Amino acid sequence: SKADSAASKAMLARVNAHLASLKKGLAITQAEQPAWHGFAQVMRSNATGLAAMYQARGAQIATMNAVENMESYAAITAKQADDINKLTAVFQTLYSGLSPAQQQKADALFRAEAKRYAAKRKP
Repeated sequence: SKADSAASKAMLARVNAHLASLKKGLAITQAEQPAWHGFAQVMRSNATGLAAMYQARGAQIATMNAVENMESYAAITAKQADDINKLTAVFQTLYSGLSPAQQQKADALFRAEAKRYAAKRKP
């Protein structure tokens, strides 16, 4: 549907904005482009796949029974775990090719993001 397409485009726009910010923050060089491209592609693929699962869940939620609802949520959670494992593997390749200064910047950026996330989740 048009709404699904708009939601997918908006999600991809957010991912691309995040990638652009991260690429700038890490000062990715020309030599690092291939590893960066691999990381970015996995991030985009993960996001579009997850968006499709959320769209399918949204389309079916009105007719799901409680068990189907839980199964749908479990499938999404399992996909998120698989996706972060894929992303971690390609990020390891990128990270290992970064200079020590870039690695320190990556560490700081990821710590700051984790702190922001944790602050949002405080009881």
